[in-house]
Parts: sequence; C-alpha cells; structure tokens
Amino acid sequence: MSAELVLSALSALMLGLLACGFALCVWSLCRVSTLRDKAEERLLAKLRASCGKEGSHVEEGM
Repeated sequence: MSAELVLSALSALMLGLLACGFALCVWSLCRVSTLRDKAEERLLAKLRASCGKEGSHVEEGM
C-alpha cells in the first residue's frame, strides 16, 4: 500500500465522521426543541387545569 492510498482512506474516513457528527448535532438540536415544546404544552395544560379548579385566572401578558 502506498502512502497516498492510506492518506486517501484516512481523509475519506475523517469526512465520513465529520458528516455523521454534523447530522447527529442537527438531530439532537431538533429533538431538544421537540421535547421543550412538549414540556411547554404539558405545563400549560396543568396551568389551565389548576386555574379552572381553583376559579382563579391568569392575567394576559404574563
């Protein structure tokens, strides 16, 4: 095996790892955003349920 072939294989491997890392980063950012949205929806539902039970109200603009 020549040195050029080894360097070529290593370059291809590094590019592949870089692409996988980028894809994983984007996927994790999207997942965190989705989880945050779901948690926010659950919190709002609990807030609405507790306000309905106690007869209190939530002021607009909060």
